[in-house]
Amino acid sequence: MPGHRSIFSPALPIAGCQADTAVTRDDDRSTIGDRAPRATDSPRLAWEVCRLDRSLGPHGPRIDALNQRLAGGHPLFDSRFVGALLRHFGSGKERLALFGESGDCHGLCLLKPLGRGFWSTFQPAQSPISPLLADRRPHLGGLFKALPGMPLAIDFLGQDPQYSPLRDKLTDRGLSIPHTLTMSIELDGDFNGYWRQRPANLIKNVRRYQNRLTRLAARTRFLRIADYPSMADAVRRYGHLESTGWKGEQGTAVSTDNVQGRFYTDILESFAATGQASIYEYWIDDQLAASRLVVENPHMLLILKTAYNESLAAFAPGRLLLFEVIRDAFARLPRGSIEFYTNATPEQLAWATHQRLIKHHTVFRSEAHAQVWQCARAARRWSRPTVKPTDVSLRQLAPGEDLPPAYQTLFAKAEEQSFDLGWPWLRNFSSTVEDDSGTATIYASEVDGHPHAALPVRLSPNEARPSRIKALSNYYTSLYAPVLAPGGSVKDLVPLIVAMADRHPSATVMEFAPLDPESPSTNALRNALTEAGWITLSHFCFGNWYLPVTVSWQDYLAGLNGQTRNTLRRMGRKFAAAGGSLEVVVEPSDLGSAIDAFQEVYAKSWKLPEPHPRFIPGLIRMLADSGRLRLGIAWLDQKPIAAQLWIVQQGKASIYKLAYNEEFARYSPGTLLTAQLMERVIDQDKVGEVDFLSGDDAYKQSWMTHRRERWGLVAYNTRSAGGLIGLARAYLIRTARWILRQTKPGAAPRRPNKNAEAVSTGQLTDVAGSKPPCPPATASQPAPEDRPLPLSSRRPG
Repeated sequence: MPGHRSIFSPALPIAGCQADTAVTRDDDRSTIGDRAPRATDSPRLAWEVCRLDRSLGPHGPRIDALNQRLAGGHPLFDSRFVGALLRHFGSGKERLALFGESGDCHGLCLLKPLGRGFWSTFQPAQSPISPLLADRRPHLGGLFKALPGMPLAIDFLGQDPQYSPLRDKLTDRGLSIPHTLTMSIELDGDFNGYWRQRPANLIKNVRRYQNRLTRLAARTRFLRIADYPSMADAVRRYGHLESTGWKGEQGTAVSTDNVQGRFYTDILESFAATGQASIYEYWIDDQLAASRLVVENPHMLLILKTAYNESLAAFAPGRLLLFEVIRDAFARLPRGSIEFYTNATPEQLAWATHQRLIKHHTVFRSEAHAQVWQCARAARRWSRPTVKPTDVSLRQLAPGEDLPPAYQTLFAKAEEQSFDLGWPWLRNFSSTVEDDSGTATIYASEVDGHPHAALPVRLSPNEARPSRIKALSNYYTSLYAPVLAPGGSVKDLVPLIVAMADRHPSATVMEFAPLDPESPSTNALRNALTEAGWITLSHFCFGNWYLPVTVSWQDYLAGLNGQTRNTLRRMGRKFAAAGGSLEVVVEPSDLGSAIDAFQEVYAKSWKLPEPHPRFIPGLIRMLADSGRLRLGIAWLDQKPIAAQLWIVQQGKASIYKLAYNEEFARYSPGTLLTAQLMERVIDQDKVGEVDFLSGDDAYKQSWMTHRRERWGLVAYNTRSAGGLIGLARAYLIRTARWILRQTKPGAAPRRPNKNAEAVSTGQLTDVAGSKPPCPPATASQPAPEDRPLPLSSRRPG
């Protein structure tokens, strides 16, 4: 990219690394999740890769310091745990990658080579997650250069989203897949309060097992063993318990005679020396019924292993032990947590207060390497038929029809995420937007009559043989996402993609935009397309400015820039002296005159006419019926001179459409109306966020503080000639654009933008009107300064 370069000059080594380690300056700004470096990033930060030889050597204190600072001393990132993994399961080829400057360590990860240009984090089966710690988003370009050979991809296995800097983003040169659904218990309040909130069946079952033991007059004992001298014997008893069960039959049980037994004895003894290890035991009469191996820190109890006596399964000793462990943790670690790091079943989740996905992330050396990998993966699928699920049925819904009862919850949950994902929006959109680009429809997948996922799409004009399947969205849409049932993931979308492709074999391209690049549903959609054998490319759509609301209106107003505050004071007095007034319409009973006023202002603004004039009135009525409407109107001499359409739902205010009559620009009615609505949503509606939706117009930075992006996703059917031709064309255009940027470095100058002129006069223009359509599938990913389009190429309003 222009202005980005790699510096290979020698760097100061990070203290403690061996002299033969590779050091690389990380100035290419290839970051995890960031499209551009932050101002706080230092150009002197470097990656250094150190040989370990099955030992952390002198690096233990540095790992512990970083772990303490970033993860609160997480037991699985502790040098004692990581060092034991290396001693017992390492091959001697592992490398420690350190990210820092001038002796300061800002990040680290533990890697091992996989061969043929691939590396992965070091994660034996005994560790449910692997460390990737960083106090800022580390630049990965330098890591690829610092590793020996020429690595093409790195697998960051077992990444816990609570601690890992990696995120799912279309903007990253990688991909991620769910690995396990782990669970935790927050130790807030007391144990009795926690237990009362558990599902009734769980409480009933535990009470039944306890009563069963009472009726048999069985003696039970609950022990917590925490002293160093007793650890080895307790691990031996644990191993005997595992050996008598199914793990013993498979040869995977812990034993004092195998490496697993030596590893856990090593871990528990080293943690017990500082009071951070426990082995919980539950005894029935003279038999050990269940045991759990645990390590901890002052705010976390982490369960490493669990075993129970299968001959006593009628008493569910594992559950009874867990009941006692949780009660003990509430007493010893108030306001802490219990972490399970297991692939939790629905039965186990009944004990949990929280759950989250542990993921595997793959990051490629470059976008080109990622695309080559996708092509190779698709080619391997050509030789075998697509697996079509037999238990999933495809259902087709028309957006204008009444929603079947089974789908009401599905779309109601989607609407909570964004107003333009719900059924009312889709119904208004499909009935008012006359589009000759194809037929609007919604495909949904069902299992036993229960909907799991849905995709609102538009088929290209020849519905019988469509060549394209596009998201049911356009310039009116601020956010698109697949509609997933609660807890839904990529496994729910793959059957839907396969069934759609099977119903429309002529389809060569699928297009979805605008997407939240960091949303789990977006990542699930990309992975589902890949799993179904399609090759995906992503592209930038538009920037999205927003304001997290943390203060009152008066405090927010005091923090605005001086020019905006001065405009509000001067123009407020001038507007009031001229007899002006501001109104916010909320109720459906006031809509008749309000819609007429909005359309009158819009018609006299500088904007192009609405291409679908029935859409906005329909949207306003829909919002008023559901209590989400905030329609602001500025009046002067009984005449509307400015209007703004805001949407308030789920604690968020979205600024959807703005317009003003240029004849009255001297009063800055747009600025005054924005302030009026901002005050209302902050102080009366108590929203937690104000969202300017789409566009990178400069004036939005006067009101908003944060920026995110919306991206698009295009998928090509590699089983069709049309899909391969489209993919080849996309690659050629992207390559040509890349070559052009290399031969002509520097950003293109901004073109004239009427919205920018409005900043100097304090006049706001329409947020939706500033949004250019999403670039075509073959578009490159331009830098922000390249994105503004001339007004003639913008869509109306």
